[in-house]
Amino acid sequence: MITDLLHQGTYTRVPSIGGNSFLYKMQ
Repeated sequence: MITDLLHQGTYTRVPSIGGNSFLYKMQ
């Protein structure tokens, strides 16, 4: 899940209009 994604690269949480957050990959 999110933990696995963090190991693949640097991600930051970006809030969305719906109130949920998604991970944005910093390149």
